Amino acid sequence: LPVLRRGSMNIAPIDGATIRFDRHLDADVVTTLVNLTSGPVAWPADLGGSDVEVLLSTSPTRTGPSSQLGADEAVVLGRGASADQIRSK
Repeated sequence: LPVLRRGSMNIAPIDGATIRFDRHLDADVVTTLVNLTSGPVAWPADLGGSDVEVLLSTSPTRTGPSSQLGADEAVVLGRGASADQIRSK
């Protein structure tokens, strides 16, 4: 994905024990979330739309955005062209 090679990176301040960073290239966005706790944490409100595609998750049951990020879970999410590129493969 070009966004991972050439996109700018925005690292958000740590929210509790959740790490978030976004890679942007034009309208293409890839977001990584990592929950560093042994319990679930709230899913970010801005990542709950139908345009968000789960590209990779450490949870074998993760199929899309939900109300919580599981204990010790990490996810990589795509919006825009990155999600479209993954869907087409």
